[in-house]
Amino acid sequence: MVPSLMGVSKAVLDNVIFVHQEESNWPLADGATIKKKFDEIFAATKYTKALETLRKLRLEKTQEVKEMRLKLDTLKSHKDMAASLSADIAAGKAKAERLHQEIQE
Repeated sequence: MVPSLMGVSKAVLDNVIFVHQEESNWPLADGATIKKKFDEIFAATKYTKALETLRKLRLEKTQEVKEMRLKLDTLKSHKDMAASLSADIAAGKAKAERLHQEIQE
C-alpha cells in the first residue's frame, strides 16, 4: 500500500528511500550486485521478459505470414487454372453447338 501511495515501486523503497545505513553503499558493490539492484529498481527483468515474448510472437507471426503467402500463391494458381479450364469448356461448348448446328443443316 505504501509504494502505491508514494508512487514508487517496492524495490525503490527498499533500495533507495528506506535503505539501511549499512546497506547504503550498494552502488559501490561488485557488478553482479549492482546489476541485480538496478534490475529490481527498474523492473528490467519484466522488461526483458516482455521483449523476449514479443520476439517470439514476432517470429511466430512471421512464420504464419510466410505460410499464408504460400497458400495464397497456391490458391491464385488454382484460380487461374480454373479460369483457364472454364474458358476452354466454354469454347468447347460453343464449338460443339456450332458443329451441332452444321450437322442439323
